[in-house]
Amino acid sequence: MTFRVLFIDDDAFMLKALLRTAKRLRPHWLFYGCEQAKDWVSLAEEIAPLDMIICDYQMPEINGEQVLRQATISYPAAVRVLLQAILLRILLPECANLAIILSVSHLLSKISLKYFNV
Repeated sequence: MTFRVLFIDDDAFMLKALLRTAKRLRPHWLFYGCEQAKDWVSLAEEIAPLDMIICDYQMPEINGEQVLRQATISYPAAVRVLLQAILLRILLPECANLAIILSVSHLLSKISLKYFNV
């Protein structure tokens, strides 16, 4: 059985980095990327069944909350991961509450050097 993972992130560079890193860590798994959150459903139907959905929280048009709400219904057995660029004190409680509501198994933070002026 092949493990299928879908990454959803509007940042093309981050999406490529996530896919590249994941492929190195799990070379036998299948990884897919979706840059437009509104297109995730059609892509997911092509590659179903999905075992894991890793979705950025802040995206235009459809945010990570909306995507993972849909995923809870369409793919209830899939592991759901909420990805946040920077966990600000304001967003952390909101993301943590969403993680509980959406049965998200992990809440991950993307670290970017630009926030540290490096």
